[in-house]
Amino acid sequence: MQVELLLAALLAIPALVLSRFIDANKFSLHAMYRVRLIRTFLGASNSRREPNPFTGFDSNDNLRMDELPARPLHVVNATLNLVKGDNLAWQQRKAESFTSTKYRSGSCRLGYQESRIYGDRVSLGGAIAISGAAANPNMAMPPLRC
Repeated sequence: MQVELLLAALLAIPALVLSRFIDANKFSLHAMYRVRLIRTFLGASNSRREPNPFTGFDSNDNLRMDELPARPLHVVNATLNLVKGDNLAWQQRKAESFTSTKYRSGSCRLGYQESRIYGDRVSLGGAIAISGAAANPNMAMPPLRC
């Protein structure tokens, strides 16, 4: 019994200390999914690629939404999967619509902000990966209107 408690403490203490310094979002499956989408679809259309010899990724493959050309207007419609919340309608639907363009990003319920200041600048690859529909297609259906 004491050996198990000692082992648990030896594992828990470094985990708690490291969790203060390591951002879990940098090493999440969403980040891996986003990078793979960017490399697969956006990297294939970048004629001036200079990929990293080890990873094959190029930081210039991804474009920020506010840097996209004005014409044609690119609109990325996504679904944010919600797993918890106080809104009873969202508990059943488990999803919220999310739209991102060159000018604005957000939703009618959560609000819209300029794409150049939304979070850490919304990128085209990030907007595509936000939905997560490929990772969990049976999560929910987005609302049809606000």
